[in-house]
Formats: sequence, structure tokens, C-alpha cells
Amino acid sequence: MLGNMGEQQGKHHVVSMVRSREYGHTGNQLRTCHRILRTLVCGDNYIFRKVWQKDSRHMICFEGDKVFMDNYQTAYDGCGVRFRAPVNRFSGQDKLPVRMLDCLFSSPPSTEAQHTDSKTGSLGAKLYGITQDSLLITDYKSGQIIVVAELLIGSTLKLKDISWVEMEESFVVSSTVSKAQQQQQQQRQRQRQRQRQRQRQRDSSPPESRLPNVAMVLALFTVQPLRFVCMLQIQRDVFGQDVSGAQIRDGLLVVTHHNETVCFYNFNRLLEERKIKPQLIEDGSRLKINMKLTERPDCLFQTQSEGSNVQIGGNPWHYLISPRYSLDVFQLHSLKTGQLVENGVLQTSTSGIERDRAIFHTDDTNRVIHICRNEARFLSFHEKDGKSVLTHDFTITGRDQIHHQWSTQILPDLTSSGRRVKRRFHDFVMYKDYVFIQDVCYEDELDLMTVSFLGDTFDATARMGLYHNTTGEQLKFITLDMPPDYFKESRMALDRDTIVHVIKLKNNHFRVQVYRLFENAAPDEFGKTQKPPEGILSNHNLPGRRRRRRGWVSTDSDSD
Repeated sequence: MLGNMGEQQGKHHVVSMVRSREYGHTGNQLRTCHRILRTLVCGDNYIFRKVWQKDSRHMICFEGDKVFMDNYQTAYDGCGVRFRAPVNRFSGQDKLPVRMLDCLFSSPPSTEAQHTDSKTGSLGAKLYGITQDSLLITDYKSGQIIVVAELLIGSTLKLKDISWVEMEESFVVSSTVSKAQQQQQQQRQRQRQRQRQRQRQRDSSPPESRLPNVAMVLALFTVQPLRFVCMLQIQRDVFGQDVSGAQIRDGLLVVTHHNETVCFYNFNRLLEERKIKPQLIEDGSRLKINMKLTERPDCLFQTQSEGSNVQIGGNPWHYLISPRYSLDVFQLHSLKTGQLVENGVLQTSTSGIERDRAIFHTDDTNRVIHICRNEARFLSFHEKDGKSVLTHDFTITGRDQIHHQWSTQILPDLTSSGRRVKRRFHDFVMYKDYVFIQDVCYEDELDLMTVSFLGDTFDATARMGLYHNTTGEQLKFITLDMPPDYFKESRMALDRDTIVHVIKLKNNHFRVQVYRLFENAAPDEFGKTQKPPEGILSNHNLPGRRRRRRGWVSTDSDSD
């Protein structure tokens, strides 16, 4: 509907929605604001302009329209009515003696953010970060570290990753796998070979206990208020000597093995059986391991997949796997019966530098997105005669979009010497196979699909396409600046009215570019471009909880 909407019709549509909101005729104010912003983003009379840029040789991260740098000690916030460029929220108040490894940003709904509690129970925006052995909680408004809690995981392990279990509700901190695991396995194999040569008894073989028994440690926390739930050891004498990793997500304990087997266990039941009660965390707390398993729990589900990559989604539940030794082949199975879905094999005939991907759509519509080299296929699965069937909905092709953009350009009919051009030839014909889809994301607040295009085509540009979530209709095509010395690595994400673009340069430096939505003002009578009006709908006017897209970037020097 938005794609065929004329300019005047779109203006009346926005005006009617604004008036309905003012008079209280709409049921949900937040959804009305998102519909208005969606109309402006997809409209022809609004464009995205670059308002901010930073270069550096150090890594940084971004989440939504917020950019973090200097190991999360400096933050830039992109929201605000008066400021088009990101605003420096805080800058290096607390200099840490060690580097922060990873961090999560937590922002409660605006209706709850006004109420504050103690340091550990505050409902304001927070940063939850980890070092090698500690958990740090930083206040987002001031940048001050308010809580430092030490995790006693042992001298052989270090903290490595922090991730959400349930968005804005709980998160898990995981450690590294036992040190020198591969070297220990190789040494054990060599000793076994010497044993066979000398024809010794089996008892003389090196014991399995030479490999560290504790593979890794997982710590679970809840937020607002911050509470410590449990810290669990993944032991090899319980789960097996070939344990390669573990994670907690959606109430399940997921354990992976070296033979690419993935096992799922009911983690909520383990907590209930041991009657573990969460405890508040204070500054200076020392958190110990309070959960040990002496026997292997009942396995709910077990499968094998290339790279131990298993995804579960849909209603009823289905799971996506890649058969072993098949890099670009995916299979969709029913979780209830384990049977392969009809037409459930996803495979492409083309090959590229990057591997194909298959993911469940995050809008819970029983759809699967198959991302190939230069196309993204959207497929839906449903029940038919008691069996699941996978059907094709639509396909987004990067090559067609770039070619359409070039075919609509008006080129001169005469050369500089006066010769008339009879036949045109574009470099795109030669380099069409190098145009590929880099990423496909879902903007849940605007209900839009964003597709990132990149390739060795005719100019140094990156492109982002906005598509209708249901029909796949192209609503807008955005061109972003790309430096000539980029290193074929970039990430871009749309967050409401802001686009964050991260680029890796050839000299191992990084660049962050921020684009904001502006009205496409025409030149006035004096030949000067009119100054765009201030933000119509800023992020302050759009409260609510949402899924944010995280990414990496880096910065050091300012180059506005």
C-alpha cells in the first residue's frame, strides 16, 4: 500500500493519523506513532542524510542508534529532537585497569524509567559488561560504574561472552572452554598409539582425568532489579569428554559436542529441583558456584548439524539444521516428529565467498528466510493433511534491484567530442555476479524488512532496500556512501529514523557513519537549499521495549 501511495495521498494519510492521535480516536498511541514514522521513512519526500562520522583503529560497538567506544567507556546517543548528530552521553569517567570484553545495553520502558531504586535495583538504562573475572554495571546517564561483582570461576577459566536469555529480563555470562583442550587430546592420542605398539594392557593408557573435568562455567542473572540466579559448571564426567561448549537460552540448557551433536536440556526444571533462590547483587560481591550436576539430566532433544548450528522456531515448533559435511544445504524438520518437512531442503546452485544462511523470521509468522549470495528467499510452512509443508512466498534479488536503479538513470546522448551514442554499455553487465546480499533484518517497530547490498560494481556505494514484510514489495532504495578503500566488510542497520553504517577499511581502521531522516527540501528562490525542519518524530516520542540490533565498529578520531 505504501509503495503505490502518491505524495499528496501520503501527506493526508500522515495528517489523518496525527489528528486521530490528538483526538484520542486511536487505540494504541505507540503503534500510531510507528505507522506515522513508517510513512515518512518510506515516502519519496524524505531522505536519509549523513550527519556524523568517526574513524579509528580501535573496535567499538553499536546497538540501535547508540555507539560505544573506548571499551564501552565512551557513548554517543543518537536520539533527541534538537540534535541531528549523535550526542556524547559520557566519556571515560572511570578508567578501568583491564579491558571490558563484552557488554549489553538495557533500556526499560519510559513508563518505568522514571522510578528509581537502589544502585542494584535501579530501573534506568544500564550497561552490563564483563572483564576476565568480573561483572560491571554502568549507569548509562552518567557513565559511572556503580557495581563490580567478582565471579569465582577458577584460575584456568576466563569470562568470554554475555548475551540475553530473554530480552530485557535475564542474561547469561559464559566462560572460555578449558585451556589447552586440543593439545591435551592430541597428546592422549599419541600415547594411545604408543600403547598399541608396546602391546600393553588397557589400564596402562593415560587416564581421562588428565583433561580438565570442568569444561566451562555459565552464570545466569535477572535484571531490574539485578539478581544473581545461579552459576553452573559444565563437567566432562557428566556430559561427556567431547564437550565443546554450552549456552542457556529460552529456558533450555544447550550443550554442544565435538562430533557436532547438540543436546537440549530443561534448565528451568533443574532450577526448580534444586530450589535455588535469586539473590541481590551489591558492589563488591563475590559470586560462587552454587549449582553442580552429579548425573546427566534427561535430554529433551538431540540432533547433529554442521558447525553445531541448530535453530528452533515456528508454531508448532520446527528446527533448522545443516547436514554434516554440507555447508550450504539446510533442512527444516518438525520438532514433534523429527520428520523432514515437505519441500524442506533449502539449497542453491550458486556458490560465493560467504556461506549461505537460513534463519527463522523474527515476527513469529512461521516463515524461513534463506539468504543466498545475491537473493533472499522467503518461505512459509503450514500444516496440510497432518504434515508440514514449506512453500515459497517471494524472493528479493540484489542483482535486479541494482540493474533497475541503473536502467532508470538518464544518461547523455552525446559524448564530449560530439559523437552520438547509439548503444549503451554498463559495467554492471560485467560485474553483475559480484553484487550480493550482505544481511537481511527485520525492523519490528516499523514492520519493514531491510536488505543490505554490497559488491564490486561501478561505484563505491552501499545500498539498503526497504521492503514490505508481507508481500516483499520494494518501498524504498537508499544509497549510502562507501569509501574507496573499504575492505569488503561493512554492517548497516535501520533503527526507526536512523541508519548506522559500519565499515572496515583496508588499513585495519574502522569507520562509523550515521544517517538521519530529513525532508527532501527543494532550493529556494535564492538558489540555496532550505534548512530541513527539526525532527518531527524523535526517539523520545516513541517509548517502548523492542528488539535492538547489535553490531561492531571502532573509533578514535573525530572527523565530522
